[in-house]
Amino acid sequence: MTPVLTRRALGRATLARQFLLSRTDRTVPEVVTHLVGLQAQTPHTWYTGLWSRIAGFTPDQAADLLVDRALVRIAVMRSTIHLVTAEDALKLRPLVQPVLERDLFRNSTHGRDMRGLDVDAVVAAGRVLLAEKPRTNKELGTLLHEQWPDREPAALAYAIRCLVPLVQVPPRGVWGRSGAIAHTSVETWLGASPMDKFSVDEPSVDDMVLRYLAAFGPATVKDVQTWSGLTRLREVVERLPLLRLRDEDGQELFDLPDAPRPAEDVPAPARFLYDFDNILLSHADRRRVVTDDVRARNYDPHGPVPQFFLVDGLTAGDWKLHRTKEVATLELRPFHRLSTMDEVEREGERLLAFLAPDVPKHEIRTTSPTLSRPWNMGTITVRTPRQDDMTQLVDVYVKARRSYYDGHLPESELAEWERSARAGGYDFEKPGRVWLCAELDREFAGFALVTPDGELLQLQVDPARWGNGVGLALHAAAMDTLRDHGVTTAHLEVFKENHRARRFYTDRGWREVARNDDHVRMALGLDV
Repeated sequence: MTPVLTRRALGRATLARQFLLSRTDRTVPEVVTHLVGLQAQTPHTWYTGLWSRIAGFTPDQAADLLVDRALVRIAVMRSTIHLVTAEDALKLRPLVQPVLERDLFRNSTHGRDMRGLDVDAVVAAGRVLLAEKPRTNKELGTLLHEQWPDREPAALAYAIRCLVPLVQVPPRGVWGRSGAIAHTSVETWLGASPMDKFSVDEPSVDDMVLRYLAAFGPATVKDVQTWSGLTRLREVVERLPLLRLRDEDGQELFDLPDAPRPAEDVPAPARFLYDFDNILLSHADRRRVVTDDVRARNYDPHGPVPQFFLVDGLTAGDWKLHRTKEVATLELRPFHRLSTMDEVEREGERLLAFLAPDVPKHEIRTTSPTLSRPWNMGTITVRTPRQDDMTQLVDVYVKARRSYYDGHLPESELAEWERSARAGGYDFEKPGRVWLCAELDREFAGFALVTPDGELLQLQVDPARWGNGVGLALHAAAMDTLRDHGVTTAHLEVFKENHRARRFYTDRGWREVARNDDHVRMALGLDV
């Protein structure tokens, strides 16, 4: 019989492998290698990720390695910047290259500039320019535009970013320092014949999957694909000598036979995560660590990415550092009242000492959970549909649809559509459709419908519940679902006269790409 792991046990296993149950004495390169890198698209927040995992960690232990070129920041998994060892930069980039190429040629902003372009010639020219000296994207694009004046400079620079392994060079990323976002090729940065220099074995997808499980497992095939950005990995996973398990929802899990799987009641101390901590981003089903409270808070998708703290192995609140020359304040915003808040504050004091050792005064400010929500409108939950949702879903759809079509379609047409919708309902199990339902204070309030290839077909909220954040929650959940399917650009169509909806989508970053007599087509780039 296949062993079953509870969600709590899954969380403990991953926390142990992430060094978040207890800090490790391993060196920085050893930890970065074990974790298969740290997402590091921001210059400095990832230092907190190392501090939370390594006993006695100080910033110079990583900063010196960046300067010495033993660590590099390079686009690898999910086409995002990661901090990896020099050896892993050479190992991992070839394996995930299909992800970057897919991003380039399907990109809604730059993809059209690739049509008919001699890409090989652009890459060769870009390598020459980057070998001369590190360059910013703007500088690189401007120089390439001189040779290809019919193409956008930003698109040419983006082509180099996706097709040439680029290192983001110091001082960018060095603790306490700043600098332009400048790049050079990994070959130029690491020296001639870097593969020989580091004795790198032939890159292997099998090895990458095994390393992922050692750092993030147990996991489903979809989890591995979410982390890497690669697709069609089931064949790879199936051929490996792995242990097979199931989670409490019946999903098949794979794991290394000898990997740690501690008991679910093993204590998990308070830990602080940084904004792009991979433990939050590397599973299709993130519930082993991420609670519903995160989604319910409806963080602004275009604002600063929140930083969370864990209590008992789960996201329990967010944190933010405020500093002046005289005072460094760590603001803690728990989602609920915590009996262990003292433990969180003690760990916060240690974090303050790490982040602001040069500031004379340190303060911890804990916000009451009753005041931490940006509105006082109850609790929003986004979930998958149940069959008994049908009547309420159709009712919401009818009310919402009438709100924007009234006065634009004949009443007879609206009435006929309503009769058809109420009589026929919808098939929640139809292939190629993903439904999401929202509850506000445990009452049905809206729904969204997406397709795995990136179409937002519906986002409807009961007009009586407008202004309570239901639409924001559904939109965030829908975009997360598309990211989990590897979508890089989402699309939708909205009724031209539905100005409220068009403002909503524009405020979320959607842009118009086409229109016809009745509808506007919009697109949104997603960071997967």
